[in-house]
Amino acid sequence: MFRRKIMARVAVFLAAILVLAQPALAAGIPFTVEIDGDSTPGPTIITQKNTVSVRVYDPEGADHTVKVGSILAVKTGPGEYEVENYALKAGTNSLTVSADTYKNTYTLIYVDEALPGASYYLQAIPASGKITAINKTLTLKFPKNNYIAENPDDPRIVEDQGLRIEVVSFDYDECPTVYHQAVSPVYKITPESDDLDGDGERDKAAVLYPGELTLKYDANVSSAAADTLTVIYIPYGDGDYDEYDNDFQHFWDDYWPDRGCVVLGGRVDTAARTVTVPFSKTGFGTYAVFNVNREFCDLLDANNNLSWARNYVLPVWAKGVMEKTGSGEDFGNTPITREEFTAAIVKAMGIPVENDLQNPFEDVNSSSLAVDEYDDYILTAAKNGIIYGFPTTSGLEFRPGDYLTREQAATIIARVAGLKVSDNEAVTAAAMKRAFYDYSQNPDDFGPWAAPFIYAAYKAGFIQGSPVEVEGKTLYAFNPKGNLSRTEAAKLLYVLMKKQKRL
Repeated sequence: MFRRKIMARVAVFLAAILVLAQPALAAGIPFTVEIDGDSTPGPTIITQKNTVSVRVYDPEGADHTVKVGSILAVKTGPGEYEVENYALKAGTNSLTVSADTYKNTYTLIYVDEALPGASYYLQAIPASGKITAINKTLTLKFPKNNYIAENPDDPRIVEDQGLRIEVVSFDYDECPTVYHQAVSPVYKITPESDDLDGDGERDKAAVLYPGELTLKYDANVSSAAADTLTVIYIPYGDGDYDEYDNDFQHFWDDYWPDRGCVVLGGRVDTAARTVTVPFSKTGFGTYAVFNVNREFCDLLDANNNLSWARNYVLPVWAKGVMEKTGSGEDFGNTPITREEFTAAIVKAMGIPVENDLQNPFEDVNSSSLAVDEYDDYILTAAKNGIIYGFPTTSGLEFRPGDYLTREQAATIIARVAGLKVSDNEAVTAAAMKRAFYDYSQNPDDFGPWAAPFIYAAYKAGFIQGSPVEVEGKTLYAFNPKGNLSRTEAAKLLYVLMKKQKRL
């Protein structure tokens, strides 16, 4: 008897579930309801999108008042009605479609997880400028009242301000190099419409004001890997990098060369497990966080032990600040040129690279540079007071191919770091004598313009000098006219980025 009662109760319970699982009874005209392209939606729909589009059709083509939830549907044709991008909250949603005496209710479950197929739609950039999406794994921060424009060269605000953020599948055959491992989902950020001006062609698309993008990475990644985490970006468009005037042109020729891979580096927060990078005006495209794991053969000693330079070289290479110039698996430890160091400084500081600037230098042009793109970096650095040239009888030279001297490097570092530089020659001379043995012996070997900058960089912990033994004591020599090697440059850049909180 007890068992029969239990079984009866179970039967009633299951019947109730079946009733609840069905759409509410539809009365009146047999409308066709289509949800996100599915013309035969079941009572419960699971989606990875934060919005759905609902279309309602009357096979007889009659006029009706159609609502989706509380939203009045737009008539798109005879007997056809639509609500685009009906917003869902994470979890379970109840969606009721009604038309005259017809009424059906559906259960929509929005799975808000950072998995391939996830899609987050916004009708416009919020007035606050802040967007948090895909289960809080992605954050965009813009200045207030930002808008999508047709393109960066003609920044007219477009009618369709829709923005979509998606998680897309990643093909490891397309990984930047074998040394890179993706440690975050791959996100695609695009305007909802790719034809913003209605001419039938895909537009570049831009935002009026640049901002910042923050991505979460895998919680299992060790905090010790912070220096080698980097964000890599593929610009939105047809894959032709040169077509897009991206402000952060950190790229390697052997990385996704046909797709315009851009290495953004990024500021790592190990507590929050995030990497933050600039989002330029033309920042639409695909982003992911990678961890870099490689070694360079020329940073090993005779016993295959890693040299002191390894912990500086790998981060600046991983962040896209310096490229390798050596053959094979060598980083290349030749003296660094003035043009390469200037480009690296601009990259390290995340300074937006400007195009078509006034050129004060007689010798800065594509034919005089090792890398064509260096001209924009040099002129950007000159505009920002980071570098200066050498006077000639006819103007100024930059001497891009000359090796950078140690005193020139210290001067550039002091300028870009905003260090306080003394204008008291006597105080500077006394301090330099205490700091550097070679200054105490031959102060004329140091450029008088350079000494205050050298001491400022020394005092701030950027430089130290090389140890020399003098009468049983270890002193330090600066060697101002010596050439700065690429590994020494990597250390300077690493220390700069660390102090400026850009790692």
